[in-house]
Amino acid sequence: MIVASHLTQQQAKVDPEEIFERHDHIGRGSFGEVYK
Repeated sequence: MIVASHLTQQQAKVDPEEIFERHDHIGRGSFGEVYK
């Protein structure tokens, strides 16, 4: 993939916890799980 080859070393080492936040799991159904 062309876009992936343009990532810098610093971007590749970013912790996902700093970008995304965890959500509470509130249920599960036939179409998957639900988070809030």
